[in-house]
Amino acid sequence: MFVKKFIRLTGTTKIQVVPFLTDSSNNQVAGLFDPKTNTIKLDAETGINPHVIMHEMTHAVTSAEISNKSSPLRKQLNVLLSTPDEKLNQ
Repeated sequence: MFVKKFIRLTGTTKIQVVPFLTDSSNNQVAGLFDPKTNTIKLDAETGINPHVIMHEMTHAVTSAEISNKSSPLRKQLNVLLSTPDEKLNQ
């Protein structure tokens, strides 16, 4: 059930399988999520496994929630981020 809900929450996120996937620093990575294109990219050899796929889907769901102005989670996150550090450390 959890996986079905997670898939629904990723919405229109695209998935690409890429040979020798690298990040912006040219380091080889198993997977990455690009919020600008709403795309999960998976390395063809190291990225096609449940751990990497779920990790990148978490980024996609988080990105979707943060960009949804009516999301209760976004509102809670804004409150947290606007709280001064001194208050958080009490």
